[in-house]
Amino acid sequence: MRKTLLSCMIVSAALVGGCHSGSGNNSTAHAIGEMPSQSFRQQWSRDLRLESGERSKALFLRGDQLFVQTSHNKFYSLDRRSGDVQYVSDVAAPATDVKPPFILKDCVVYAAGPALRFYDKQGRLERTLEMDSPFRSTLAGSDRMLYAGVDNLGGGRLVAIDPAFDNKPIRWQLDTGGGVYGAPVAVGPNQTQVFAGGIDGKVYGVTADRAAVWPNLPGGIFSTDGPIFADLKASGNDLLVASTDSKLYCLDVRTGRIRWTYFAGVALHKGPEVTAGFVYIMVPGKGICAINRLEGQLDRAASWSVANADQFLAEDDKYAYLKSTENRILAVEKATGQVKFESHRTDLTTFVSNPVNDPKGAMIYASTKKGLVMAIAPVLRPGVVGELVLDMRPAAAYVAMAQ
Repeated sequence: MRKTLLSCMIVSAALVGGCHSGSGNNSTAHAIGEMPSQSFRQQWSRDLRLESGERSKALFLRGDQLFVQTSHNKFYSLDRRSGDVQYVSDVAAPATDVKPPFILKDCVVYAAGPALRFYDKQGRLERTLEMDSPFRSTLAGSDRMLYAGVDNLGGGRLVAIDPAFDNKPIRWQLDTGGGVYGAPVAVGPNQTQVFAGGIDGKVYGVTADRAAVWPNLPGGIFSTDGPIFADLKASGNDLLVASTDSKLYCLDVRTGRIRWTYFAGVALHKGPEVTAGFVYIMVPGKGICAINRLEGQLDRAASWSVANADQFLAEDDKYAYLKSTENRILAVEKATGQVKFESHRTDLTTFVSNPVNDPKGAMIYASTKKGLVMAIAPVLRPGVVGELVLDMRPAAAYVAMAQ
């Protein structure tokens, strides 16, 4: 009986270590069966079959689409539910700085160098708007107006761009004391208010007509004590600003007043991820820190931190899922901050944050450098049937477990 058990476990481990593919791909190995709780299963996988020398560079979630940006500045649009490739857009030469995709009603727009490039929903280039300076931030806004940080002599600018106009599309510009490198964020009905952080340490709030959102503040501006490089984030009435002055500010988006702050002790260069109950932020030397968004003092402390984690991936009611510095997926109990289980596969190198708490369960998206893209779901109860693709321990490890 013991010999049979060992043989079965060795065979299972060999299958788990194989390469798995979703529908429409050539499959080399499948290990489908009942999965243990506290593990991870493959929802789907897709091999993009990238060209020689091409690598998966970044992932972006936009509504029902998952975009994969490669080192050649090709963008693959995948259906995030099935993994089916919808289209591929060859946006720019590899050396061009291309910002993440922005979805408009009938097209997808990319800020590429000093130009906006519009592609239809089949991935075909429709038109290009040439600007007078390169883009420094990602795009924010809506079909009516796009906002972004661009270069300017001696500093930077926040510009409002009407995407319907090919000639003179810039509606207005706001000179900032420094460049705007972090992503602005647009809020309100039809995203008619925009907020941007500059490397002058200031947060600018402007309406679509260039009026100050916070007229009660001096100059209509909120000031930090250090340059701001991080993306701004907004949720409800909260505006989250991470500054190199070592503070994370939660501002009231309506007034610019401080709701609470978190003192990290070191300069913050990356923006947070915001969920219904927590704000997750990467703090150098501390890892991912989770701050209770709803309860706490004005000077708020982290509820917990995970030192060997460097990216928030997703969450459900019980767990937050983080990427470790070794490219493992960690399941962290939100109530205690304890790592309860983790994956053992380390060749998934590119991940995307998915902060929406889906009632159907958390979904994690990742890819290998060579372009094998996966949707990964945690298994939290026994009896789930699927492919166990994230446990890459060698067969010897299973033998040891059985002894």
